[in-house]
Amino acid sequence: MHRPLDEILIRIAQGIATTSSSDFFPCFLEQLCDAFEIEYGFIGQVVPGGCAQVETLSAYSRSSTPHILQNFNYELAGTPCQNLFRAEGVCTYTEKLQELFPTDPLLKDLKARSYIGVPLKSSDARGIGLLVLIDTKELGNTEAIISTLELYSGRCASELELQQKNVRLKQIFKATEQSPCSILISDKDGAIEYVNPKFTQLTGYHPEDVLGKNPRILSNPARRANGDQIWKTLESGGEWSGLFHNLKKTGEPFTERATISPIFNEQQEITHFVAVKEDLTSIQDAEVEIRRSEQRFRNLIDQVVDAIILFTPEGDIIDVNKKACSTLGYTREELLEMSVREIDQENSLYSAQPFWSVLPSEIVITVRGHHLRKNKSSFPVEIRMGVFEDSRSTCVIALVRDISDRVAAERELKSQKDLLQNILDNIPHSIVWKDRELKYLGCNKNFALAAGLDSPEQIAGKTDFDLPWHLHEAELYRLCDQQVIDSAAPLLNYEQTQRQAGGRESDVLASKVPLTDESGEVNGVLSIIADITDLKKTQAALDRMANYDDLTGLPNKTLFQDRLNQSLGRSKRRCESLAILSLDLDHFEKINTALGHTGSDQVLKDIACRISSVLRADDTVAKMGGDSFAILLPGLTAEDDSSLVASKILSAMQSPFLIEGNELFISATIGISVFPGDGESAEELLKNATTALNRAKAAGRNSYLLYTQGMNDKVMERISIENNLRRGIQKGELVLYYQPQVDAVANRIIGAEALVRWIHPDKGMISPATFIPLAEETGLIVPLGEWVLRDACRQIRQWKLSGFDCGKISVNIAAQQLMETDLPALVRSVLDEYEIAPTMLSLEITESSIMNDVSKAIAVLQQLKDMGIHLAIDDFGTGYSSLSYLKKFPVDVLKIDRSFVMDLPGNKDDGAIASAIIAMAHNLGLNVLAEGVETPEQLQYLIERNCQVIQGYFFSPPQKAQDYELFQLNDLAKAQGG
Repeated sequence: MHRPLDEILIRIAQGIATTSSSDFFPCFLEQLCDAFEIEYGFIGQVVPGGCAQVETLSAYSRSSTPHILQNFNYELAGTPCQNLFRAEGVCTYTEKLQELFPTDPLLKDLKARSYIGVPLKSSDARGIGLLVLIDTKELGNTEAIISTLELYSGRCASELELQQKNVRLKQIFKATEQSPCSILISDKDGAIEYVNPKFTQLTGYHPEDVLGKNPRILSNPARRANGDQIWKTLESGGEWSGLFHNLKKTGEPFTERATISPIFNEQQEITHFVAVKEDLTSIQDAEVEIRRSEQRFRNLIDQVVDAIILFTPEGDIIDVNKKACSTLGYTREELLEMSVREIDQENSLYSAQPFWSVLPSEIVITVRGHHLRKNKSSFPVEIRMGVFEDSRSTCVIALVRDISDRVAAERELKSQKDLLQNILDNIPHSIVWKDRELKYLGCNKNFALAAGLDSPEQIAGKTDFDLPWHLHEAELYRLCDQQVIDSAAPLLNYEQTQRQAGGRESDVLASKVPLTDESGEVNGVLSIIADITDLKKTQAALDRMANYDDLTGLPNKTLFQDRLNQSLGRSKRRCESLAILSLDLDHFEKINTALGHTGSDQVLKDIACRISSVLRADDTVAKMGGDSFAILLPGLTAEDDSSLVASKILSAMQSPFLIEGNELFISATIGISVFPGDGESAEELLKNATTALNRAKAAGRNSYLLYTQGMNDKVMERISIENNLRRGIQKGELVLYYQPQVDAVANRIIGAEALVRWIHPDKGMISPATFIPLAEETGLIVPLGEWVLRDACRQIRQWKLSGFDCGKISVNIAAQQLMETDLPALVRSVLDEYEIAPTMLSLEITESSIMNDVSKAIAVLQQLKDMGIHLAIDDFGTGYSSLSYLKKFPVDVLKIDRSFVMDLPGNKDDGAIASAIIAMAHNLGLNVLAEGVETPEQLQYLIERNCQVIQGYFFSPPQKAQDYELFQLNDLAKAQGG
């Protein structure tokens, strides 16, 4: 027994009312088949490229074998569905179905006897899919089924069209996000709105680090591009291309070749800028895909539900569903007392109603417009209306869909699609993507132009063999694409020659990456093709810049080193000699000052010509930097050949140089080393040539000298001392001596300065003046300084445990300790290790060391001060410190350098300086200590000027620890000899 149609429609509408867009087809088929007790139902879409094949999107079976229809694709030919797109409406076969279509295997597998299908057409009347019902029995109530299919076919077509649009949009998103190019999009004011994953991979900056900021955050301050010129070009609507020298988030420098293009809206106003950048450091193309935008558009279509209204041909409402009540703002009771004319008084969406009585039941009318609610507000709707007749009555069923979300989504989708296509079209590379069958899905404007197409839209469905490539080129492209799809691995950065539509050949750098679906399966390939014709020309220029001096055109240091290594290997194989001449111009800085850069540059060019003029073809002269040159003389037959060449060069220099109308006489000094006598390696020969050059300069310049072994004696002696010092620190050859610091007014010892001494097992006592400067030059001062700090603290603890009051012990801190190590952490660790109070320790820092980096020095000293450490500035008066900084240093004591004390009281200048230091220190609230005091007159002079803390030989020289104990225990007056 058949149910009434209105009951069926209400049941179907209620069943699909709350479905999301993605669940609509399965839910609708289930409701439809169950409502009419039909065995099978499915919805399919036409495969792009024609109406020859259908792909199943959703299927439903009421039997126990639903798998028959799952993932079913088939050809239309020979099936009942082949006539759907020719028909104006529903196609029905209720008799002899299998006899009519004997080649359709599906009908046989399903044991089908009845078939009802309706085409699904897009908004522009294209056939895009079909809705089919199949049963194993002869169907009754076909009129109700047909009416229902006609009623819902529009809804299904709309859902299918939206899904297809979303799929195409996702393809564009994936193509952009998976791009190997670094892409940055900013608004018209330069604020970053989007960066792609390749940008993050290259720079280390995540989107949250850069969004809203200016791209200048990447700029290398030392090599910043001309931003004014860039903006001038872009704001005029032009495109800018060039190099950026940038810094990654880690601070690592890298170079990018960038093209920045403006993006225009329909009014030709600039709305955004897009920058596409290639990392020239590794010569890799960036991947150009815009996955990040995909998330913003994934859910553009919200849940779509329908309001159902049944009314008579005269317009009186018969029934409504709950959605109609909530949508229109009326109660069910109110609507049942009204007509459709009353619920839509202004827009007359239901104006066709006078004609319902004469319209056949297979006609469905679709109306779009704005509908009124009870409160007189309006909303956009799509209404599909059809006549339903049964034995009892005739009525009209209207499906009223609120399409507010769809209208907004369509507007947004179009805007975003246009924006994405605009972005792709403004990227200065060819970008194209294909499906698994290697048919083109889309491309940007650059590729379309290269392929001879009028617009990117014309590429869809074509293959490489449809485009104006040569046959072998098309086959090569096909093979590369197939390799990427089969291996699921990218094919990156391979060069080839491409012949474009106009016949022009270009050098291109191509990259191909697989496109994947949500399950990770490869479903296509993306190609990025960059024209590198200009880049290769630039690379050739860069290669020259890397090996030749811009000013003189001579080989530079890099190329000279390479030629030297090659010549050295050849000379060893052939048992030949070669020589290196290291040449510096004499007093060139005076020429530079007198002539300026232009004149001095001309001098260097002329000198390069004169040197080259006296050399053989196989010889090499290189500019090593500044006014330094190096000459390589391979294949020498005698050692004095190099002397002859040096003599020729000096002779060539004797003639005056005419620069800017002035005659200049310029001389040079040359040092010579000869292989094999003066060294076996390039490094050794260069070093020895430089040594000979320095020796020649010291001898009076304007001459040349050959290298001799005696020049290395002093160097070797220095190396020996350095090695012995390293061993001495490890073997305990160093000891601390303590020089007392005396309060001369109170006549008491207040502490001592710890001074390091080196007692060599063979050479005896080595002066600090010999090994301290060496330690500073080699970096040994850091471990040496740490040893002094530890040993002083060890001795303080030993004195403390024995009950001896040693006073405050001062330790000297070198500049490298202060600036290059975590000094506060070291001091804290040592104090804790030896259980010493910070007040027992004083640290002395030289004035010059704290002036190297004032800000850091203040920060480190403040940390030490906060620990309770006593701080003193040593050698004060020798470092040229600013008084404005002095007041910021958290120190306690100024130590007057011995150079200002040794000639007191006779030297008036030293006396004035010492007096000024004492007065200034007291005014700043600091104590003063004078070191180097050796005579009673010096002591008296300082005491009279209110400097009461004294250190020097007048009281005691530096002493061993046990002698310092005895000294302090003795009567101070006796120590003074009084």
